[in-house]
Amino acid sequence: MIFKRKSNILEENSKREPLKREIEEEIHRKKQVVANIEHDVEHLKSDEEKHKAEVERLGTQVEAAKTVQEEHEQRKNAALQEIESISRRLLDQ
Repeated sequence: MIFKRKSNILEENSKREPLKREIEEEIHRKKQVVANIEHDVEHLKSDEEKHKAEVERLGTQVEAAKTVQEEHEQRKNAALQEIESISRRLLDQ
């Protein structure tokens, strides 16, 4: 009876070993997938930071361009006013 019981236990253990190995292999594969995902997330975060910096740089350039454009517009208006003033003086003579 003891031998039969021991035999049954050994038989069940031998059936469990392949299943245990399968589970361990699956856990290993899942860990690799998680590691890959974590790596991708870090890479995306790095890209996001680079893109944010680029957006800030471009925003600064746009603001500088707007300032230059406003200066040109002011100079143009001043020149047009000067032309108008000179034209009036010439016509008044």
